[in-house]
Amino acid sequence: MIQTTRKIFLIIFFMSFSISSEYYYLNDKKVYLKEIKKSNISRQHTGEEVSIKQYVADDGTIFGVNNHILIQCKQDSCVKQLKGYDIKGSKKITNTYYTVELKHNDRIFEISRKLYKEDYIKSAHPDFEVNMKLR
Repeated sequence: MIQTTRKIFLIIFFMSFSISSEYYYLNDKKVYLKEIKKSNISRQHTGEEVSIKQYVADDGTIFGVNNHILIQCKQDSCVKQLKGYDIKGSKKITNTYYTVELKHNDRIFEISRKLYKEDYIKSAHPDFEVNMKLR
């Protein structure tokens, strides 16, 4: 009886990801997400207040998302072509990699999916927040 209940729970849990509207592309595959927590944190190095949403992916990975998208252009600098998106600013990492800051993180997955489908973009996904533990 307990194992049957556990199996039913696991089936319902994983089925909930298939109806989730939040996803991003990773290596041309959709990764479905479910929001689990929203919080505001203060960055230690800048003192800036940042809104972080935490998600769990369909493989069980938990991560946070801020208002930045990491993009890779197919050619040098595609930032000028990003007008029309809800962009506050951008920072060059290399000739083809940029971090794009959105005005808000409410539409981070929607905008990263739209950018991913642009002809001039090779990849686009949220810049994930990770907690690192020092040894």
